[in-house]
Amino acid sequence: MQPDYPHFDYPFVRGADGRPKMVEQDTEEHVVACENLIVRCPQGFRDDRPEFGIVWPEYRTLVDPAEIETDLQRFEPRSNLTAVEARSLLDSSETDITVYVEVQT
Repeated sequence: MQPDYPHFDYPFVRGADGRPKMVEQDTEEHVVACENLIVRCPQGFRDDRPEFGIVWPEYRTLVDPAEIETDLQRFEPRSNLTAVEARSLLDSSETDITVYVEVQT
């Protein structure tokens, strides 16, 4: 069944029929797809909206989870989220940041 207000899912995938997977606007799946897109887009990547995305963490020694939360909430206000940092016990130069998303419906 086609959504009434379709949007491409992100990451972009095709279904078994070869058609792009679509999600309904303002559903939990749509909000999560939008959050996913924001964290994968470095600021300055989009010519039409250079402020869109997050400050890209590449080549940075410290990444502040609160900075990622701020960027996500600026572009996607339909959710509550928390970013949590976890340092690797085996390699002190490695850090994982997990973002927990709660969609407001």
